[in-house]
Amino acid sequence: MTNMLELESFDADSFETGIWFPVDGDSELKIARAGNAAYMQEYERLEKSFRKEHGNKLTPEQRQSLNCQAMSVGLLKDWKNVTLKGEVTEYTPQLGAKYLKRNPKLLSYVLDKANDLEAWELENVEDQKKKQ
Repeated sequence: MTNMLELESFDADSFETGIWFPVDGDSELKIARAGNAAYMQEYERLEKSFRKEHGNKLTPEQRQSLNCQAMSVGLLKDWKNVTLKGEVTEYTPQLGAKYLKRNPKLLSYVLDKANDLEAWELENVEDQKKKQ
């Protein structure tokens, strides 16, 4: 673990672009850092749209949908070797939002990794890049 006060201890570029995390088997998810600008901008854009369409008070279901859609653009950036009905499928934000909304285990995993600041320490990101 790096010194909290060290200015250049993190790979800040990958906060928004994401880094790869292994999941089941040979599948991988590319996840960006929680709180990055892309996520926050998408959340704000969607919230305005939801409020315009549904009014100022959103239901828990609407909030969940909003959050999963924002996560599929701002946090979950890509995947490798993820299957849908037995077929490997390419990542799209729409499909990502669907997976996040219907799979609480995946949602939790993405949030956990997006909040794992240690993953973005320079030494860890550099090690990961060497493995690819």
